[in-house]
Amino acid sequence: MASSKLLRQLIKSGSEGNLEAFRSVSEEVIQEERAKQHHLLANDLEKILYGRPLPYRHIGENSVPSDKERGLPLLAMKEPARRLEDVILSDENRVQFDEILAEHHHEDLLRSYGMEPADKLLFCGPPGCGKTLTAEILASELGRPLAVVRIDSVVSSYLGETAANLRKVFDFASTMPMVMLFDEFDAVAKERSDSAEHGELKRVVNSVLQMMDAYQGRSILIAATNHEGILDSAVWRRFEEVLVFEPPSTEQIRNLMGIKLRGVRRDFELESTKLVELFKGTSHADIERVLRRAIMDENYPHLKISREEPVNERRPKPPPRFSPPEDPVAHAQALQGSLQRAQERADEDIGGFDERRLFRLEVQPGFNPDDIRRLAPGIELISQCLVLMSMGNDRSRTF
Repeated sequence: MASSKLLRQLIKSGSEGNLEAFRSVSEEVIQEERAKQHHLLANDLEKILYGRPLPYRHIGENSVPSDKERGLPLLAMKEPARRLEDVILSDENRVQFDEILAEHHHEDLLRSYGMEPADKLLFCGPPGCGKTLTAEILASELGRPLAVVRIDSVVSSYLGETAANLRKVFDFASTMPMVMLFDEFDAVAKERSDSAEHGELKRVVNSVLQMMDAYQGRSILIAATNHEGILDSAVWRRFEEVLVFEPPSTEQIRNLMGIKLRGVRRDFELESTKLVELFKGTSHADIERVLRRAIMDENYPHLKISREEPVNERRPKPPPRFSPPEDPVAHAQALQGSLQRAQERADEDIGGFDERRLFRLEVQPGFNPDDIRRLAPGIELISQCLVLMSMGNDRSRTF
């Protein structure tokens, strides 16, 4: 927050209509906020003061490269809306994140020494642990647009077209500073030594490595993957920084709940160890999903939906667990009698041709097929309720 002195000067100059003084004091406020490491606020104030539109608003639909085969855009341009306080990072990742921010805020200093800020980052770890969110926040903190590479559009069925699409993506990243996210990066950077992969994918990986080596634009390239173990070994050294995202620790769970439950009335304390233990081993996204549903159920009980039987989708229920019949032999004998009666009825209807026929019987769940095989050798069980035995005619008959 700006000092009281600057606020007084700001309001005074504004009320008097002194635009020169207003601009001067506003610039002091921006400098003060940036000195406090409030870069997002400082960037927003600069945009308001100087009237600079966000750079991605100059990008028309025709400017975004598209796939030649289907005409689909290769990237999705997004306005970063999440802020640094919206993410919970491990101590190690937070240090790396702050260092990356500092390098880009002082990139001119680094370049004066012949060095460049880190612009190729790898985010890896299980899904729902903040990789995509962190990329968005990096773009937000730097005041840059976020470009998400659409892997479904980049990967083409035509020979050589995937590499051509990637070339368009890298060329676009060189046109202006942005944060470009390659989500599901393993789709184009899988281990080349895998004998199961065809030659086209290996050529794509070769192209990715060459493009990353040759890239000299001012955008930040972020590759995100849930399967870092299958990445090609040569890909790793192309990244200056690697951030490993893991399920939140006990302290991170507590901090995440504090952020998501701000302003929510509750009858429990976040310091409760028992409560935190319930979320142990889950991802950030899972925790947020549970809290979101709990808030909805608490505030709109009339909209409460049964989680066991969702009204908007029909999920097949798993088969119940059954124990074997109490008397397997008696059950097998009953089945044998049913088959005999079915066979007699069939013989009366279709004659006595010696053909194998299918019969459907009500077999008790958990019944061992070997029991009926021992009692009736001429019967072959196809499944728990279908049996095959010698009958007449070739027409199907079900009982």
